[in-house]
Amino acid sequence: MELIQKLLAATSFKNAFFVLLSTASQFFLPIGNYIIIISILLVFDFITGVQAARKRGEKITSEGWRRTATKIWIYAMSIILTHYIRITMLSTSVELDLAKYISCFLISTELKSLDENIESITGVSILSKVIKALKPLIK
Repeated sequence: MELIQKLLAATSFKNAFFVLLSTASQFFLPIGNYIIIISILLVFDFITGVQAARKRGEKITSEGWRRTATKIWIYAMSIILTHYIRITMLSTSVELDLAKYISCFLISTELKSLDENIESITGVSILSKVIKALKPLIK
């Protein structure tokens, strides 16, 4: 409602545009980094996926592009929607950043996918090496 009131109070198209721009900025600012990180990981996943497919002798088709574009869209919408749910449905006293938790899950999924692609290309799993190095520290 507040946005509509501000838009109606705007004296020109230029002012209305800046009201919309500032409102969108306020909304996306807390989650922008999550979307950027996920997008970068998806691009790396796509690149390593193509390399892994070439190594296996598979034909490269537009399906991989489509899957990557779909994943970027779905992942970004997941982050945006969880952020919107937090803003609109949760009390301001609740410090539950749903977008952060969704982002962490998506990042871990993409890191695992990257590890699988890298293992397919090089024969070495970086994740298993990290786990093996951390095992003595965890005990």
